[in-house]
Amino acid sequence: MDEIAGILNQELDAFNRFLVLLDDQNRQIAKNDIEALTKTNADLDLLSNQVSDLERYRQALTQELSRQLKLEKDNPTLNDLVSRLDGISSERLRALRQAILEVHKKIAEKSRRNKFLIDKSRFLIAESMKIMSNRPAATYERPRPEKIESGNGCLVNRSA
Repeated sequence: MDEIAGILNQELDAFNRFLVLLDDQNRQIAKNDIEALTKTNADLDLLSNQVSDLERYRQALTQELSRQLKLEKDNPTLNDLVSRLDGISSERLRALRQAILEVHKKIAEKSRRNKFLIDKSRFLIAESMKIMSNRPAATYERPRPEKIESGNGCLVNRSA
């Protein structure tokens, strides 16, 4: 049980580092600090790989403990283990699980916020590129035949 609690603590620490890096990423996006953003993204990738490794190890430990506790599920979860345990071990694992879920919720929110900023930046860059490429914007006019039938026609330059 102590081994799973240790893994959960490591996962919680990694998720908290993830929160810090996401805050850094947000500030760097806002400041348009590409160099720092590149480093932060590399750190996030590395941390993601570490968390994936921890998760795989935790799942293997959960499988082993479920065999020891004679759980009949093929793919037991931490919740299944907690429900079979009693006392301090159960409370400790339940508290760690709840803390991880809360931090995960914060990570998801910050990730959505950063994605919104990135998408908004991409949109603004695309709009700026359109303006810089000197393509005229569409006007409020109907397509007309090339030939003007009466001599009263008027030509208006709407590209300004």
